[in-house]
Amino acid sequence: AAGGALTPAAATVLRVGLAKRPEDRPAGAAELAAALLAALDGKLDPAIAARAERLAAWGPPVRSGESASAGLPSVPASAPSASRPPPGPAAAPSSGPASSSAPAAAAAEDPVSTLAWREAYGEKMRGFFAAAVLLCAGGAAILGFIGRERGPVYFAWACMGGVVGAAWLHRRLAARRPASSVYWPWALAGALSVGPAHSFGLHSAFASVLVLAVFSGGVFRATQRASWVDRRGLVLAAILAAHTLLFASILAGVVPDDGNVAVRQPGAPAWEPVVHHLLLLGMYVAAFAAGNAVDRAQQTLAARARAATLEAARREALLTLARAELDRVLAGDEGGVFSGQRVGPWNLGRLLGRGGMGEVYEARHAESGVRAALKLIRGDRVGDPVFLRLFERETAALRRIASPYVARVLDVGGLDDELPYIAMEYIAGRSLADILRERDRLAPDELRALLRDAGRGLEDVHAAGVVHGDLKPRNVFRTEAGAVRWKLADFGGARFVDAAADDAPRLVVGTAAYMSPEQAAGEAIDSRSDLFSWCLVLYRALVGRPAFTSADPAEALRRLREAGPPDPRACAELPEDLVLALRLGLARRPAERFGSARELCDAFAQALDGRLDERLRRRARELLRREPWSGATEAAGR
Repeated sequence: AAGGALTPAAATVLRVGLAKRPEDRPAGAAELAAALLAALDGKLDPAIAARAERLAAWGPPVRSGESASAGLPSVPASAPSASRPPPGPAAAPSSGPASSSAPAAAAAEDPVSTLAWREAYGEKMRGFFAAAVLLCAGGAAILGFIGRERGPVYFAWACMGGVVGAAWLHRRLAARRPASSVYWPWALAGALSVGPAHSFGLHSAFASVLVLAVFSGGVFRATQRASWVDRRGLVLAAILAAHTLLFASILAGVVPDDGNVAVRQPGAPAWEPVVHHLLLLGMYVAAFAAGNAVDRAQQTLAARARAATLEAARREALLTLARAELDRVLAGDEGGVFSGQRVGPWNLGRLLGRGGMGEVYEARHAESGVRAALKLIRGDRVGDPVFLRLFERETAALRRIASPYVARVLDVGGLDDELPYIAMEYIAGRSLADILRERDRLAPDELRALLRDAGRGLEDVHAAGVVHGDLKPRNVFRTEAGAVRWKLADFGGARFVDAAADDAPRLVVGTAAYMSPEQAAGEAIDSRSDLFSWCLVLYRALVGRPAFTSADPAEALRRLREAGPPDPRACAELPEDLVLALRLGLARRPAERFGSARELCDAFAQALDGRLDERLRRRARELLRREPWSGATEAAGR
């Protein structure tokens, strides 16, 4: 029950139920069910406890992406639910991990602190021991020089020796009883503090040492059901009683007032020492209460952090399952409509991907055996004249482009039939979308390579008079055969910059989350629309989530046109130069963006090195004043 919200009794039942040997597990479902029901009430079945004593302890908690090899991982606590509220601030933290050899004792505890909390308590007490030794040694040396009367000095030295002895005794007891807190030796040390207090002066600055000690004693207490002699309040009571007894003895003349700072100051009224002493006692009580308040607040924050961590782990597990399912679907294991068919000279294999207009199949040339990625119009779009015209436009656009950073066209056919196809080089690698599903961001060196290669590809596309029209992580690939290189692919949304050459129907074709405002509005677009989309791709690779995500494409388009991109610093720590470069690239008006792919990629390369051109910085800051970032991003999408 490393998280704390799962009771040790329930954790013990789970441990027995997950035993490696069958003879160590419950005899049947009825016994297991009865044990779990009892555990939910905080009771541990004796038979289960006996089996648990023979088993090894839980292994360490398993982090995301790891596996338990040394034993079963420790059982995480469940997140607080509506039926079971999270631990309140008054709950006492656990003082030590439950031992597998004493499950019954563990079941009686109600731990709400994490293992780190308990370790912090142990570290604090070790620090107390070291501080006590150092303070007593230093105080003894100081008193040897400044002490006015030898009697109080000798008495203070004796008491300091007693404090060191009490600290040593606490250390020994804590080693023997690691699962509980021991405070009575510190109560003895608190009572012995009257020695140095008398020598320095009962109302002197020495009181600040005690105030600090009383306050610090309340942090990371990690107490459970301690007996009355082990409660921290005993330390405060010992200090108050001992110092008040000494004060009364001084006022009564039983103990001489010969400290360095006298209790009775010459010329002061008789009531003044009493007021001073009451104020001093009030400071001790206030420090005690403040320590308790800080400790309880820390416990509450720890409980909330634990619940958030567990919820994040749960979501990560669900996301891992969703990613695996998505990878299976994208791998095309189920095949496509045309899998196993022959189109022209190409034999079609598994389905590689499916878009709004077409499907891409793995294919091999019937004669040469050349491998290709062959794109066809989707089965439900075959014969539609609009999509046939868009397919022809994509074919014409690809024929214009000759770039090592763009997927190469191998063959085009079927344009006179109702089933045209484009055979492109098969890129042995992964898309940027696949990479970003596994990890949120790209490393700086990967970003530089992406900017260099894809930027050159985009520059070649625009030089050919073509607008890609659908730039997104799914259409950017990293080759893994031979030299690593990024390439652009899928020109299904391509348009020509020359309006005379573009006689295809003017439809809004693209992906809502990566469109420019003018493209989303159905207006004429040019290369600067691609630059906006490319900046959204870079935003995704830098920030770890898309700028615009919504289950409803219409809502995503509305946010794109009206709200603008969200502040990337709401989700990631980025250097100012990168934020400024993103702001320029995502300007609402095309005229305020970068002028070319080369200028954009050069600016981002400079920003990665922290040396963005000063003119671009001024432009971006001015744009930020007029068009500030919108609020934080919506729910993460990948």
